[in-house]
Amino acid sequence: TGRVREDREIAFRIPKGIRDREYFILTGEGHAGPRGGERGNLIVTISEKPHEIFVRDKEDLHVGINVTYSELVLGKEIEFVHLDGRKLKVKISPGTAPGETIRLKGYGMERNGYRGDLFFHIKLVIPTKPSKEYRELVQEMQKEEEEVMERVPRFGKPS
Repeated sequence: TGRVREDREIAFRIPKGIRDREYFILTGEGHAGPRGGERGNLIVTISEKPHEIFVRDKEDLHVGINVTYSELVLGKEIEFVHLDGRKLKVKISPGTAPGETIRLKGYGMERNGYRGDLFFHIKLVIPTKPSKEYRELVQEMQKEEEEVMERVPRFGKPS
């Protein structure tokens, strides 16, 4: 009595929050044992594909958020669609600097009843070909900024 190879579909749930290269075992779903023995186990190894905008770090999620200078200075509330389809609002506070990070606690990946955080990394978008009107606005703003810079040292230790 030999073994007969068969193709079959097996339905299973992937545990929430499982990470790349982790595995789980489906007991009794492997090949049939020799001489009519019990079936072995099927080991399923997870291969997580990179996401278009999210980067995963354990249970935390990271995403870049492009903002304009005026949004950094004046503040802005930006709608964002989470991995699970929920619509979230990200609040850019007035005075936020490029390179800062905004943390939404408990909006990362879920695993074993714990949920990581979602981090938005602020990236300033500067127009490469500004319109004439835009240039004029920036030049007006530059005059105001010169007054501010008279009261603030131009150079200092890196933070």
